[in-house]
Amino acid sequence: MNVNSYSATPSSVTSDLDYTTDPPASSASSNDMLGTPAGTSLGELHGQTLETVLLGGEPQIAKDIQSLRVQLQDQDQRQREGIQEIGLILGRVLNTEVIELMRERAEEEIARELDQLVEAQVTACLQDLIPEELQVEVAEQEKYLEEIRRDLHNSESRRANALLRSDDPSAQLQSIYKADGTMPDNFPRTLQELFEMDVSTSQELIEEYELAEGSDSRERNLNRLMAFVNVKYQLLCRFVKERRREAWGCCNRRIVVEDKLIVNHVNVAVTIFVRSAMSTPPDGTERWYTEFGQNNRMVMALQSGVDSEIRWALRRLAEFAHNSPGGVFRLDLLPGVLDALFDWPEWYVGEGLAQMSEDDDLFSPPPELAKKRQYALESLVLLRNAGFLEQVNVPLIMANQRSWSLVCCALGNLNAARDTHAEFLLHAIDFFHCFALRYPIGPEYLNTIWNPVPRLARIAATSSNRSLIISSLTALDIFFQNPARAVFLMPDSPALEASLRYLPLVDDEPLVSPCLHYLFTHLSDPRMSREFLLHPQMLATVRLLVNVLLDDQAREMTEIELGQTPQQHFPTEAQVTMDYVLTKEDKERILHEPEPKRCLKWLKLMFVAHAQSEMRQADIWNDYRTTFGLHNPLEPLALMQHISSVFPTAQSMVDSGRFIVRGLDRRRVFTSNQTTRFRCHWDRGTCRAGAFSSAEKLFAHILEHLEGQGSGPSSCLWGNCQHPALLHAKLHRHLLTHLPHPHPPQLPGSQNDHVAVVRTGERYPLKDPTMRPPAFPRITLKERWPTEELPSTSQTALLCLRILFGESFSKSDQAPVSGEDFFGFPGLSVAGDGGAASTEQEKERKARGQKAFYAVRGMLESLRVRSRVYTDWINEMVDL
Repeated sequence: MNVNSYSATPSSVTSDLDYTTDPPASSASSNDMLGTPAGTSLGELHGQTLETVLLGGEPQIAKDIQSLRVQLQDQDQRQREGIQEIGLILGRVLNTEVIELMRERAEEEIARELDQLVEAQVTACLQDLIPEELQVEVAEQEKYLEEIRRDLHNSESRRANALLRSDDPSAQLQSIYKADGTMPDNFPRTLQELFEMDVSTSQELIEEYELAEGSDSRERNLNRLMAFVNVKYQLLCRFVKERRREAWGCCNRRIVVEDKLIVNHVNVAVTIFVRSAMSTPPDGTERWYTEFGQNNRMVMALQSGVDSEIRWALRRLAEFAHNSPGGVFRLDLLPGVLDALFDWPEWYVGEGLAQMSEDDDLFSPPPELAKKRQYALESLVLLRNAGFLEQVNVPLIMANQRSWSLVCCALGNLNAARDTHAEFLLHAIDFFHCFALRYPIGPEYLNTIWNPVPRLARIAATSSNRSLIISSLTALDIFFQNPARAVFLMPDSPALEASLRYLPLVDDEPLVSPCLHYLFTHLSDPRMSREFLLHPQMLATVRLLVNVLLDDQAREMTEIELGQTPQQHFPTEAQVTMDYVLTKEDKERILHEPEPKRCLKWLKLMFVAHAQSEMRQADIWNDYRTTFGLHNPLEPLALMQHISSVFPTAQSMVDSGRFIVRGLDRRRVFTSNQTTRFRCHWDRGTCRAGAFSSAEKLFAHILEHLEGQGSGPSSCLWGNCQHPALLHAKLHRHLLTHLPHPHPPQLPGSQNDHVAVVRTGERYPLKDPTMRPPAFPRITLKERWPTEELPSTSQTALLCLRILFGESFSKSDQAPVSGEDFFGFPGLSVAGDGGAASTEQEKERKARGQKAFYAVRGMLESLRVRSRVYTDWINEMVDL
């Protein structure tokens, strides 16, 4: 298409862009421009433009512009929506979340300020109301309690850790608190983490627990930590020496360390070797070993020195003790076995301790030494078990002097703080329990090594092993129950301090019980009870003893009626009895119960035991089938069997051809005879129509009476009514006032439907009800009353209080001197400065004791016990 052909045409093409095809005014200049290269390009562009216009380019451009306009509008709309969404989010944050956050922070700040103000005010009030000495004492007691709780937690954790085994490396390791009551951050959680601990971590743990200076050896540090947490394994180091010649010709030694878990056998021997039944030798060659008669072959095996024979003898004795009645065996049936059992424990407390070193607490001892130690433990356990048979074995044990020497040597040579000694020491003290009461020991042993009291008291006061504390206090209690041992008691005994220290742990009854028993034994001596009144913790001890009594009380609320004049009660309505019918609620409650539980509950609801009654078995079965016929009922035979289980006195029998159950009757309930309420009292009460079932039927019957009186005014003939004559329409309304209410009035829960008559001989209904004197009010006193007798711990605490109360409020006059007008007591020093000082000290004792009981008087008033004797004791302490 030629552009010049269109340029010669005078017509023009018009569009929105106002394009035209008219040539320019100066054609010469245009031709000149087109002759140049730039002009050529402009000409081509101009031609393309004209071609586009002529071919319909205007609609295409308009379409593109419209598309661009739509895109711009969509983009603008999306931008507006985004801005609006951002505005909504900002509004929600500013209106709700920011306000809520500011409110929470404001409340926290206010609570913090209030806590500070309250703490300051409480501190100021405490300084004004509570003496500073008492505040210091409370703080010290709280500190003691915290230390005791920490030690108790660590002791229980170590006991649990001792049960862990290497076959379960993922087992949970119980935590051990530091001295300040916190936990180290890098404490291992499982056995696997403990075994994989590196050198630096183990050194940090040792420093935090203040055990000792950490070693550069990982194995030594881990062994020390495992002994501290009571894990019964140790890392054994085996050193393999390899010679290696270096370039300069020197010899160095290289140590190759191999870690291997070795079990430290410190468990109780009985739990390892006791079997449920003895095994008979299969070949019969050792049949004499299993004989129960008297023989010395067991003694020969124990003293043979052959390991297999010794192990067999100890295992055989353990089985013998297990199979004997009560878990003990008679030493008189095995002559010489008592002396043989003493050999290994005596070796352990003598030569064995000399062969052991402190490294045995961290590393496993040599196999030979560990084997002998195991023999000693098993022998001591057998001796302890034999002591439980008091009538036969204890006299033999007391007659043997090695018993007392073994216990005293164990107490003197073993260290209770070392884990390797703790188990043997515990069994030795338990063995001491069986003969501590009756063993002959006099005052001449007071300052000798044969006096076990100081060492037992030291163990109870310093040991952190709960089992050792309980066993030591129990041994001291048994020892001092003999009145001849009073000379061994000391007012400043460490055992007394230990019993007072653990007394606040009332929830731990196995620990508190020996503490109370030892305290009672200590106070039973008059000298010790008087000296205890001067003890610094006497007041706190009295409070703790009362708290033990209050904590052990089991009480329930009871009502006690005060004295009243006898009254007679008459029901306002006649009472009738009727058979109990299963209510809808009861049926729904037991319907979905499984058999036979459902049948048992149904029998308890429907029947009662009655010796003079009998019921037909068919009637019982029909009632049961009617109730549960659609819900899988039981067979008749099973029903009769369940009757015998619910009512043991009921018997199924056949009497004169009748199948009956004798000793059983239907349950009956009392109810008001509501039918008597709807009786007709027309004709002044002479109507013979009887009672009606409802008020509607009664009113219809009254209308029948009115029909025979004509249409004029009629008088009301109901009972004693004196109302004037009325027309029938008004008389109908008047008669409605005589009809009883269709339903009886609902009484409050506290009001019954009885009439109380004070005078005897009166009957209901009364002749003149308005002159009846009012009934006396029912006066009750609600009080919490104990439901059980005092437990043994409370009884011991009450006895301790009784002793201290007697010493505090006793009235003892000074004894007259010999030679005066009255009889004197020779040997008593009552004159001089010593007598005056003693009198002043006695006054101080009583003043402190009386002050303590006056302080707990309010706590004693809230005590309620069932025993009359204990009640009198408490009342005596309250009525000061």
